Amino acid sequence: MFRKLPMARWMRLPMLVLAIAVPAAAMGCAGADQAPADPDPSGAAQQRAQDADGEVVVTPLVDEGGVHEFLQRGDRVLFLGDDVTQQMFYTQATAAGLLALMPRQELRFFNGGRNGSSAADAVEWAPDLLELTRPTVVFVLFGLHEGLAGQDQPQQTLETYRRGLSDLAQVVGRHESVRRVIVASPLPAATLAVEVGPPTGANVLMSRMAEATVEVAREQGVGYVNLFEFMRQVYIAGNIGAGARMTFENGLPTEEGHVVIASALMAAMGVTAQDLEAIGWSPLPPRRMHRVRQVLAIAASPPDEALAARSRALYTTLTLHDERFFRAWRLAGRSRSVPERRRAMAHADEAWRHVQLVAMSYYAPPDGPAPAMVQPLPMPPHPGADEQDTADPGDTPQAPQGTDSPDGPPAWPAPNEHGGMTP
Repeated sequence: MFRKLPMARWMRLPMLVLAIAVPAAAMGCAGADQAPADPDPSGAAQQRAQDADGEVVVTPLVDEGGVHEFLQRGDRVLFLGDDVTQQMFYTQATAAGLLALMPRQELRFFNGGRNGSSAADAVEWAPDLLELTRPTVVFVLFGLHEGLAGQDQPQQTLETYRRGLSDLAQVVGRHESVRRVIVASPLPAATLAVEVGPPTGANVLMSRMAEATVEVAREQGVGYVNLFEFMRQVYIAGNIGAGARMTFENGLPTEEGHVVIASALMAAMGVTAQDLEAIGWSPLPPRRMHRVRQVLAIAASPPDEALAARSRALYTTLTLHDERFFRAWRLAGRSRSVPERRRAMAHADEAWRHVQLVAMSYYAPPDGPAPAMVQPLPMPPHPGADEQDTADPGDTPQAPQGTDSPDGPPAWPAPNEHGGMTP
């Protein structure tokens, strides 16, 4: 069972890896995304696009039953990764979609991204994280950091990545709480290509690492998502137009790029266009969401303004939980005070209860009028001096810098000069 993503449909969206704004003429009026009117209401153009060559395949991880088969009540989902995961955006966008679809299922999501890390490194630090989070479903996404850093020694980089990923899959799969493991291929390096063809430049190594990911998934009997080829096609499509910026100069995806990644992960989990339309999934402000909607792995129509606003509110609410969990895992965990970690986790648990309140009030309300927007929780105090002394200066959750969108960058947290955000 496959979900095919037509290249021809992507080509209709003006989009550029190194960002130019969408022209005002492209900002039509339908739906919360202000999408232009469909020039072909019969749908014939869409059918022709689906029949075109150059399609990319995202394979769902469940044969039938969709996301409600993939996830079970009470699942705890952990995203393990490097700098890309620590940016937090694709994990929050994915969680916002799944919580809206399954508000009563008592799901929980954890961001286990560690900047500058590799799969081999994670073999050492993942056990502590697994004990802290007790996940049932684990997504593993490494490779971009080590692939870009290892271009001068490609064979050694490839072998180290493959061995590390295989060892990590075993460590995660052996944990008593884990029911399902999914490995995703590395993201591609930003490319200047303007037509579909074999990978070139830095992506030669990245493509070999993606192939190694498939091999590891088969050997370990775990799930697999091909993010490399999917996002490479997105980058190529963007090089022939002008629109949303998908990557920074250092290769990390922008917030728009993360939303596209989240759509691919949800497609692999069995989420459908009908699912996203029912909840109005729209993590970004309308104009920014419009710039990426046509390259999403799930071709959902723009939502109305009320649904879009609720989706963004849930998405932004997740940030506080991720920041508090980061403190429990990476800051309080560096001190030798067990009570300090427990206290930090209690703060994270409090933030998650607020996330659940938002999801329930928006997507599973009791009978009666539509709920008002739930007010955000206040930020907790910063770690004490003892915690700050034990933290590595590099241990800051990284987020992309502000975009060129007229809507401006996310209001919180503010990026530092390196594109990271400091708790």
